[in-house]
Amino acid sequence: APEMDLSYRSTMSIYKSILEQFNPALENLVYLGNNYLRAFHALSKAAEVYFKAIEKIGEQALQSSTSHVLGEILMQMSDTQRLLSSDLEVVAQTFHVDLLQHMEKNTKMDVQFISESQKQYELEYQRRATTLDQCMAELWRMERARDKNVREMKENVMRLRLEMQAFVSESQREAELEERRRYRFLAEKHQLLYNTLLHFYSRARGMIQTKAPQWKEQLEATRNPSNSHSQSLLTASHGQGYPSGRLTPTHLEMPQRSLGDFAPPVTRNRSSIFSPEPPEVRLSPQPEPPRRPLRRTPSASLPPAGRASRSGSPGEAGGEEEGQRRMR
Repeated sequence: APEMDLSYRSTMSIYKSILEQFNPALENLVYLGNNYLRAFHALSKAAEVYFKAIEKIGEQALQSSTSHVLGEILMQMSDTQRLLSSDLEVVAQTFHVDLLQHMEKNTKMDVQFISESQKQYELEYQRRATTLDQCMAELWRMERARDKNVREMKENVMRLRLEMQAFVSESQREAELEERRRYRFLAEKHQLLYNTLLHFYSRARGMIQTKAPQWKEQLEATRNPSNSHSQSLLTASHGQGYPSGRLTPTHLEMPQRSLGDFAPPVTRNRSSIFSPEPPEVRLSPQPEPPRRPLRRTPSASLPPAGRASRSGSPGEAGGEEEGQRRMR
């Protein structure tokens, strides 16, 4: 019957789709996933090396009385990254074991299973179709011969046709279920992966959300006393400031002074490369015109040789300019 032929073709098409499209796509996912894992491990290793270097710089800062709190912040950042990397390793393990390995194993088994299912269905369909065709041919012969058993043969043909129709319908339903199972398997495995990712990002967010504002507050507190070496010594002499990363109200009320008050122009430029001062600090000399001639008068009264000796040799100045170009 046409409807049974259509159902047969639809069932065979499902099996063919699983074998020729889904399973090869799954094999490709395993390949791509292994590439992804290799890239992840390379990234993790690079991050480990990078933040280990941050840690070493933090250890160096800890040895400085004026940069102790900054060293602590750098060490905390390195430790935080180490914890995040450890948690992310769990995500990678889930991806590797619960997803890639399972997909690889299932794909190899599934090729054989679906191939056998398709072959069995095809053989059974052909057997039933052949039996039905033979019975129908016999019924046609018996009707022409006016055989007394024609009624019994008609009933037999009707039974075979109904069984054939039920077999075809059930087989199509089973094939559709097999197809759905495979797509659901793929989606469920990735849903589990996303559960792991959700746990990771929740932990990471909680961790960073707590630490990042603290770091910002501590960094802001260290900005002002780092304006000059003299003010740093003054802060240290009061026994406060750097260990806690904060200033006393007395220190906060001190007039802001730029690096130009203490260092030659070359030093001022070098400092601005890494950490520009806040606008009120950088612009503080402008509303105070009397200060400008005080800074320019000594250098203006000196002969050219005197200016060279104050700011360093021409080679040093040239080296500084070259260094700035490299940093940019």
